[in-house]
Amino acid sequence: MPARRRELPERLAERPFTLAFARAAGVDSSVLRSVSVQRIGPQVYRAAGDVTLRERVAAQLATMPDDLLVDGLTALQLRGIELGSPEPLRFCSPMQRDIRRAGVRVRRLTSAPTAEDRILTPAAAFAGAAVDLDLVELVVAGDWLVRKRLVSPSALREHVADLSGRHCRTVRRAAELVRERVDSPPESRLRLCLVLAGLPEPECNLDIGNERFFIARPDLVYLLFRLALEYEGDHHRTDRDQWNRDIERTKMLKKEGYEVLRVTAATMRRPRALVAEVHDLLANAGYRGPAPTYGPEWIAHFERRFSTGDSGRLQRR
Repeated sequence: MPARRRELPERLAERPFTLAFARAAGVDSSVLRSVSVQRIGPQVYRAAGDVTLRERVAAQLATMPDDLLVDGLTALQLRGIELGSPEPLRFCSPMQRDIRRAGVRVRRLTSAPTAEDRILTPAAAFAGAAVDLDLVELVVAGDWLVRKRLVSPSALREHVADLSGRHCRTVRRAAELVRERVDSPPESRLRLCLVLAGLPEPECNLDIGNERFFIARPDLVYLLFRLALEYEGDHHRTDRDQWNRDIERTKMLKKEGYEVLRVTAATMRRPRALVAEVHDLLANAGYRGPAPTYGPEWIAHFERRFSTGDSGRLQRR
């Protein structure tokens, strides 16, 4: 009988491995209990160090029934949509499965799943994420998926059109609000802050120029009323080159007759004042539509969220 190894073989140190694989490689059980090895799933280990989300998911799938799929928010996170909490890991199945594991949640699907390599497709993951995300953050996720070219707004709407069950109305409404050319989550939230208050919808990242040259691509713009909105993240303040570019872009837009409103995180913490200011600027430019309305939905998604300091990225249910 070959001697038991008291250290990890190089091939095991490079990637996660199962208990059965370790035993087959002759690894002593004491090695698996040492500080140099960590358990990342049922009978799944890896060398100590930072564990990626993909490794944690793979460790769980390795010992789950084949019909289990990566669901909702976890499926989005695996595709680079950085919203919500990574815990618990979300899985789903068309079967009734009584799986009780720490840090794992399993949902039974109410419709036939669409998946790739045991991960729900982007459109299906978007729909499944409604378990965790509210309307605004679901739109943020959809805009992000479209920006990464993983799905189109029309494909999202088509996928969710016939959904039934819990959250189906929220999912369908969110899909209707997803747009192309949205460059960041703050832009999505800013747009919805205005639209859900009843103001007209601005265009997203539209190129503006004259007959001679390109001028700017504002985050949001009301072409008819010559109003541009720019969301300024903190890097716009700390990066000198970016700051100078912002100043020059604003100067050029104003030269073309645009009013420019610069919005920051601090501005978003006063959403009612922001909506009122945008309405006033539109009215001064000739807008004669209805004044904004601050109903219960808008208050829940914006005023209450920011007044309590909740980013709104994960809605606990």
